[in-house]
Amino acid sequence: FFSAAAYCHPAFVMPHCPSSASSLMPVMQLRNDTTTSPVPKNVVHVKTQSHSFWTGYQYKCSQQEEGYWKRHELLMVRAFQTWGIFRLFIDTVLPLTYSWRGLAGSFFLAFAPNVAITVTTLLMVSCTSRFRKYIVLIISMTSVLLAIVAGVVVHVHTRVWINNAMQSELSKVVNYIAGDPALLQELEDYLKNTLSASTVNLQLALLVPQVLLLAFAGLWRSTIFAVFAMPIGMAIPLLISPEVPTLILFARGIGGAILMGYLLGNLVTVTLTRRRSFLLENYFQVALETAVTASRQADSILNHTLKNTMADAAGNIEMFLETDQTGTDVIHLRQSCASLRRGMRACQHRQAYLQLAAEKYKIALHPVALRDFATELTAGRQVTLDVPEITVLLDPTLFGLIFDNALSNAFKH
Repeated sequence: FFSAAAYCHPAFVMPHCPSSASSLMPVMQLRNDTTTSPVPKNVVHVKTQSHSFWTGYQYKCSQQEEGYWKRHELLMVRAFQTWGIFRLFIDTVLPLTYSWRGLAGSFFLAFAPNVAITVTTLLMVSCTSRFRKYIVLIISMTSVLLAIVAGVVVHVHTRVWINNAMQSELSKVVNYIAGDPALLQELEDYLKNTLSASTVNLQLALLVPQVLLLAFAGLWRSTIFAVFAMPIGMAIPLLISPEVPTLILFARGIGGAILMGYLLGNLVTVTLTRRRSFLLENYFQVALETAVTASRQADSILNHTLKNTMADAAGNIEMFLETDQTGTDVIHLRQSCASLRRGMRACQHRQAYLQLAAEKYKIALHPVALRDFATELTAGRQVTLDVPEITVLLDPTLFGLIFDNALSNAFKH
């Protein structure tokens, strides 16, 4: 009956999602069964417990998804704040390195959108906690906006560099070939190819930290959108710009596509690894909770069974002793009966033992007749009592445990 009760007890039902619970066997069973695998394969197979790729492999179980999000939300906020400080430093220091070149004001003004986007998103995430739950969306939208701004910066900077070269640094060359339109056009085309390529390379390099931030965020709906939108967003201003040759755009476009493909693959790998690790941790947490619950249930059943068995044995002995039996055997029977009573008392105090072990026991004082209490504790033991007949305030459970343990040690040693 107790074995059946253990299997039907609610403690053996997993409190988590069916995806993980259905794969778990009770860790502590009351029958001999040690052939089950430690970790069932379907427990850690992410794709069987998640939605499709386009959702970022979100778990089908909303509780698991919420737990996964809470685990990584703060990490992504800290990563975004670190990136934002670095980006502000770059967008502030980099223009200063060109201040001595005498460039047009539009060159420095082109850095303003980057600073505005970074400062705005940093304030949203750092100063207002309600925006933190949208951290992945903020990271994705920031990446797309900065990619678009990077395309605009390439157009503006290339035009400024060309004008600066034609009017200042190469002014003598321009004056020398001023009478030959073909040579002037060839020089301008050369400058466009060279300066636009170097400017595009610089802006791509500045986007690398943003790509790393996306990789850290992992695969979500918004990051998937960002992976495809970033190259498109940067390419649109370059397609419109007359300063960027088509060949440069095509060559850098291929490189950008390869980079985005690598980023997407990295996002998938990182996300699947994280989600598999989360499933494993969740599995072992559920298994541990189940083991503890099953152990307590089995212990409770065993405690109840032992207490009843000892009560039956003590009752039979007492019934036998009521027949006025005499002799040495009767003395031993009385001692055995007292020992059974002590065992029954220990079973009744099981909960107190658990609380003491967990350091959560709370002392409860009650008025106790001291002589009667001591007589009950020493029953069946060959001791001489010298206890006054008074009533005292004490915790009978805790005092009984300590005194009984002291008596047992005294008889042993």
